[in-house]
Amino acid sequence: MSKHDATGAALRLESPENPFCAIVREYAAITLQELGLRGAARSVRARSQSRRNEEPTAPRPIGPIRNFTSTAKTADTDEQSLASAAGALSSLIVDSDTERHLQFSPDALQSRMRLDDPYALIAPYTRQMMSFLLFNPDPAHVLMIGLGGGSLAKFCYRHLPDTRITVIEIDERVIALREAFSVPPDDARLQVVHDDGVRYLAERADPVDAILVDAYDASGVAPSLASPNFFRDVSLNLAPNGVLVMNLHGQPAVFRTHLEAACATFSQRALVVTVASNDNALLCAFGKDATPPDAAQLFLRARYLQSKLKLHFRNYLQRLREGHVLAHGNQPFTGDIDASDPHTAAD
Repeated sequence: MSKHDATGAALRLESPENPFCAIVREYAAITLQELGLRGAARSVRARSQSRRNEEPTAPRPIGPIRNFTSTAKTADTDEQSLASAAGALSSLIVDSDTERHLQFSPDALQSRMRLDDPYALIAPYTRQMMSFLLFNPDPAHVLMIGLGGGSLAKFCYRHLPDTRITVIEIDERVIALREAFSVPPDDARLQVVHDDGVRYLAERADPVDAILVDAYDASGVAPSLASPNFFRDVSLNLAPNGVLVMNLHGQPAVFRTHLEAACATFSQRALVVTVASNDNALLCAFGKDATPPDAAQLFLRARYLQSKLKLHFRNYLQRLREGHVLAHGNQPFTGDIDASDPHTAAD
């Protein structure tokens, strides 16, 4: 079985469902979603999904966030100390004529923001991380580990108006600079929590639709995210059809331990996807009862999302199909990209 065949088998992109019926249902769901009838849209997608499950499993309800006052500080519980820290941290902000950068050292760029459009996604890997929407175009709750300059949080806040967003950030210096990077204040939809993402996942029990992990320092992906326990807790915190997207920065040898730990938990439900013209890869993993949409539905969703969000979702879908499955016995991921592949030329 080739790498691409293995990917198709793991994601089950080729469904026996009638493609015409799948397209009609997805068109109906998109129309209902655009009309603001989210419950009806989700019901249509759930019925379509149940047809692909041998034993349909009802999604677990997404409950409210627990109060972590004993282990975590929300962004507004220590407002005075964070405000005083912001002045001392101004040296971490580097402005050019067009962009603002968050840098902890001259060679450690943490985040970039366009001064004329603070909500735009600049880095190719952040744009491609939005590919989680291919599997759930209308998530109720997205959990992010790592705030940085808030690129993903801001984009989701603007373009997913009915989605609740929780961001976990371990570094209070980053939270102190949220206003400088135009991160909206906490409200009913957005909450920034000062805590260790590993600990937070270990202590919570409410499943979410998507977990986005973008937490690294000058040396690469945070070592604490390489633990098998971390990926176990990620799996426990994903809704049955939830999706994890994790940014992997640097050479494959740097994050090999992370991939091994992910494989131990997710096996064929995990794959690595390359990012065009970038020193990044994305780890994608799916909930224990995940049944990805029919291939025709995915194509239709990619077209819809590309038109709506102005991101290259059709390219992202192609890279998912060409991803490297982390099944036991497969060759390890090397990061090689086929230079002849037109999809590697642009995100």
